[in-house]
Amino acid sequence: MSGHFLLPPALLDLTLARATARLQALAHPGASSVSSTASRRCLSQAVRYAEPVASTSYSPALDQSDRSLYAARRKRKPKQDERNRGKKSPVPFMRKPVTELEARLRELQATVAKEKSNADELIYSEADLLEIYDDVLANPAQDNSQVQKAPIDRHPDADVLRTATRRLLGDINPDLSYKLLVARLGGIAGDLEASRPKFLSKLVSTQSSQQNFIPIPTGVMTNREWLSLIRTCVKDFNPEAADEVLRLMIRLGHPPTEETFNAVLDCYAESSDLDGAERFMAQWIGDKPTERQRDLHIKAALNARPPLELDSPALHLLHEYESRSLPAPQKSYTRTISTLLACRTAATTAHAWDLFAHMRYAAHPQPDAHLYALMISACATSALPAEPERALDLLKEMTEDQRIPPTHAAYCAAIRACARSGELKFVHEAFRLAKQMLDGHRDARGRSEFRPDARVFAALLEGAKRVGDLAKARWILAEMVQQHSGPEGEVSQDVAVNEPIMTHILNTYAAYKPPFQRGAAPLVNTTKDISGSSTTNISESSDLNGVQENEQTRPPVTTSSSSFTHLPPQTRAELLREVQTLFARILEDRSAEEFAESNQPRRPFRRVSITPRLINAYLSVHYAHASFETWSNLYFTLFLEHGVEPTARTHVEALERCALSRKEERQLVLPFAEKVWAEWQTVEQSWQSRVADPVAQTANARLVERANTAMIRLLALTNHRTRSLGLVKSFAARYPPGDIKTPPPKPALRSTRTVLVGAKPLVRLTSAVDVPDDTVPPLLSFTELEVLHHKLVAAGDSVGIRYIKWLCMAYQGALRRRRDSLVQALPGKSSPEPEAPQSST
Repeated sequence: MSGHFLLPPALLDLTLARATARLQALAHPGASSVSSTASRRCLSQAVRYAEPVASTSYSPALDQSDRSLYAARRKRKPKQDERNRGKKSPVPFMRKPVTELEARLRELQATVAKEKSNADELIYSEADLLEIYDDVLANPAQDNSQVQKAPIDRHPDADVLRTATRRLLGDINPDLSYKLLVARLGGIAGDLEASRPKFLSKLVSTQSSQQNFIPIPTGVMTNREWLSLIRTCVKDFNPEAADEVLRLMIRLGHPPTEETFNAVLDCYAESSDLDGAERFMAQWIGDKPTERQRDLHIKAALNARPPLELDSPALHLLHEYESRSLPAPQKSYTRTISTLLACRTAATTAHAWDLFAHMRYAAHPQPDAHLYALMISACATSALPAEPERALDLLKEMTEDQRIPPTHAAYCAAIRACARSGELKFVHEAFRLAKQMLDGHRDARGRSEFRPDARVFAALLEGAKRVGDLAKARWILAEMVQQHSGPEGEVSQDVAVNEPIMTHILNTYAAYKPPFQRGAAPLVNTTKDISGSSTTNISESSDLNGVQENEQTRPPVTTSSSSFTHLPPQTRAELLREVQTLFARILEDRSAEEFAESNQPRRPFRRVSITPRLINAYLSVHYAHASFETWSNLYFTLFLEHGVEPTARTHVEALERCALSRKEERQLVLPFAEKVWAEWQTVEQSWQSRVADPVAQTANARLVERANTAMIRLLALTNHRTRSLGLVKSFAARYPPGDIKTPPPKPALRSTRTVLVGAKPLVRLTSAVDVPDDTVPPLLSFTELEVLHHKLVAAGDSVGIRYIKWLCMAYQGALRRRRDSLVQALPGKSSPEPEAPQSST
C-alpha cells in the first residue's frame, strides 16, 4: 500500500478504539475497558490528533448548569479516582484535547477568580466607610461639581430690564419705563414684517393661529428678559401690556412657551388677581390647562378670597375641574385644605376633613407625606376638640399601610395631638412618640435622623402643661438651654427658646400643685409688742396666703442670681421665686442682647418676646400661688412697665380669679374687680358694636359669657343680690334669647344629601351633628347662675327666682331650636340640588 493512501474515517475510528482498549488492558490489568467517550468526543481526525495545550486541567464547575457540554462526563467512583490520581496516561495521544469552547470557558473562570481575589483584597472597615461618608457630607459641593448645571441668575426683574433697555435704547436714561421698551419692540417687529413678503406679513394675535404662521427667530431678547418684562407688566397691574408682550414674542420669532404662561399666572396668583388670571387663561391657554396651570388658577382664587364662610371660588374650581375630567393636582387640594384649617372655625375645619376624604375618593387616593402631616396636625386644631386616636391612626396608615417614611412634621403633629388631649395616657404616648422619633432613625454613628427642635419641645410642653407635670417641663427647658449652643459655640436656631416655649413653661407652673401644704404644718409668727419683747404664736392655718415673704410682695427682680434645684419647688414660695427668676432672666437677656458685641456668646432667652400672652401666663402663676396684694399690683403695673396692651383674656382671667377668692378676701377683692369690670365694659361695647379696636378684636362670645358670669358670681357672694340680679337683666337685654334661635345660613357645599356626582364633597368624615356651632351669641345657663339662685332662695326673693328660672329656660329652648334648625337647614339657593328636611339623629 502506498504511504499516501488514507483509510476511511469510520474505519480509522474503529481501529483506534480497539487499539486503545488493548493498550489500556495491558497497562492496567483488571481495569474496566476504556469508555467510548473518547470516540464520541473525537468527531474527526483533525480534532483527534490535535496537539494538546500546555495545561489541560481546569477547575470543575460547581453547578451542573454551568458545566460545558464537553465537561459533562460521567462521574467516576471515588476509589478509582484515588487509584488513578497522579498517574500519567501511558499513551501520549490519550490526553484530552481542548476545544475552542473549553479554552474560552477557562479564560472566563480565570478572570472571575482574579476579580474575586481583587474584591477580597478591597475590604473596608466600618471606620473607613464612616470617614468616607463624613467627607462626602462635609464637602457635598465637590461631589456635585461635575454634574452641577449652569448657575441660575437670580437678579431682579428691574436689573434685567435695565440691561435690555440699554441694549435697545441706549444709555440716555437707564431708568426708562418698561412701556418704552414695549414700544421699541413693537417698532422692531413692524420693520421686520415690512421687509418680509406680503404673504408673511400676517399679524398673529392668538396662540391658535401660531400653527399656520412660522416666524423667523430674531433673537432680539433672551428668554429671561421676556419673562422679566412680562412679570413687570403683571406686577404693575397692566394686563394689556402683558398681552402685547406675548404678541410681540410671536411676531419676533420667540413664541411663548408653557414656562412663560406659568410665569404670568404665577404673577396673577401672587397679586390675588383672579379676574386677570381667568381672562389670561381664556385668551391664551384654552379649556385644557396643564396641572401646573390648574394649580396656579386655584392659588389665585384662594388668595383673592379665602374660604372664611366657605364661599371661596377655589372650592368650586376644584369640583369644576373634576367634572371636566381634569382633576387638580394634589398640591391644590393640600393648599386648599391648609387655607381652610387656617381659618380656625368649626365649619371650615370640618369641611377640610370632608375635602380630604373627597379627594381620596374622586382624585388622588394616596396622599403624600406633606398632606398626611397636615391632616395629623388638624387633629390638634383649636376649633375642634383634640382627636389623638385619629392622629395615631393616620400616622400608622402613612407609615405601615402606604409605606411612606415618617417625616419630622408628621411626628410633631402626632405628638401635639396626643399632648393637647390632656389625658394622661395620651400625654405618655406623646413622650413615647418623641422617643421613637429620636431613637428609631439613627445612622452608623448613632446620630438621629430627626433632630429635636422647638416644635417638638413645644408639643411636649403642651402635654406637660395640661397635666401639671412641672418636672418634665423643667427638664425640657434645661435641655433646650443646654442645646442652645453648639460644640464650638455656634447657636442652634432650631432649639431657640422663644415666646411660645416660655408661655407653656409659665402655664405649667400655674397648673402645678406643690406637695407641701401650709395647712398641714403649724405656722409660727414672731411679732413684737410695744415694749419691744418678742412673742411667738403657733397656729394652724390652711390659708393660701398665710406665708408671705418679702420677695413675693415685690415686683420681679432685675437680676437672675438664683439657681434652680434638681427637685421641683416644694412650696408656693419656692415656686414664685423660681418664676420670678425666670422672668427676670428673660428681661436681662433681652436688654443685654441689644448692647452685646458680635464676639460675645449669645444668651439663651434673647429670642423671648414680651407679648400679652406671655404676661398673662406670668400673671396666671401669681393668680394660682400668690396673695391678692401681689397679683393685684402686678396687674396694674406689669403691662405699663413693658409697654404692652392687655387683651380681652387679661380682664376675663382677672375677674375669674376674683370670683374664686376665699371668703376672707372677698371684701378686698371687690374694689379691684369693679375697676377691672369698668375696663371690660369698654371692651365689650367695642366688640358688640364691631369697632376696629385691637383689644376688642381679641374678644369673642365665650369670653363675654365668662366675664359676666364671674362678676355676677362675685356680687352674689359679697351679698349684693340686687346688683347681681340687675347685671343678669342687663345681660339679657343686650343678648336676648330670641337672637339665638336663628342659625346662620347653610352653605351649599355643606349639603348632606347623598349623591354620586356633584359640586361638593361626595364623601364626608364629619356629620352635621358633629360640627359645633361657634357662632352662638352669648348666653347664660343655670350652672352659671346657680350661686345667685341660692342667694335668692335664702333671701326668699320669689320674683327673682322666677326670673332666673324663666331666663335659663328661654336660653335653653332657644339653643335647642337653633340646633335643630342648623341640622335640618337647607342649602342656599346657589345649590344645584335642593335637599329635603331631615330629622336630627
